[in-house]
Amino acid sequence: MDIRDFFEENYAALYRFAFRMLGNREAAEDCAQESFARMTECGAQNLAGDAARRFLFVVARNLCLDRFRKRPHLMEIPLDKIPEPASPDSNPSMNAQRNEREHLIKKAMLELPPDLREALVLRAYEGMSYAEIGEITGSPAGTVKSRIARARERLRSLLKPLLEETK
Repeated sequence: MDIRDFFEENYAALYRFAFRMLGNREAAEDCAQESFARMTECGAQNLAGDAARRFLFVVARNLCLDRFRKRPHLMEIPLDKIPEPASPDSNPSMNAQRNEREHLIKKAMLELPPDLREALVLRAYEGMSYAEIGEITGSPAGTVKSRIARARERLRSLLKPLLEETK
């Protein structure tokens, strides 16, 4: 496998995962880059495609958890300061409402405990199966399903005001 092609194919997903876990651009970039560095240090780039990808996510997960242990207040850049691309078809009022909703969702995601957040991020945003998430987190598929269900329920309660507002 060509490491450059593998990097290009997987960097964005790894960065998104780390960003959604950490809520910080620089920390997510460091985490994604460090994951690739560790992959080459231990020769894991020679693994088959899916195994190499799982290896990266396991390393990124561990780096994120290390950062939580060392600095639980990691969030240094407020998520509402990260610009989202505007749709050319929407008006300023719709953009403001959408941005407010997105901000509340991002804030609620960061309030989830790391084990619930990682399971939900890998499932909802990265489209991984329960088995793949289990391999990355070292948890049985049933535990992964339970964590995702608890994360969704917790998000519902955190976002209840937003959900009632849209009815």
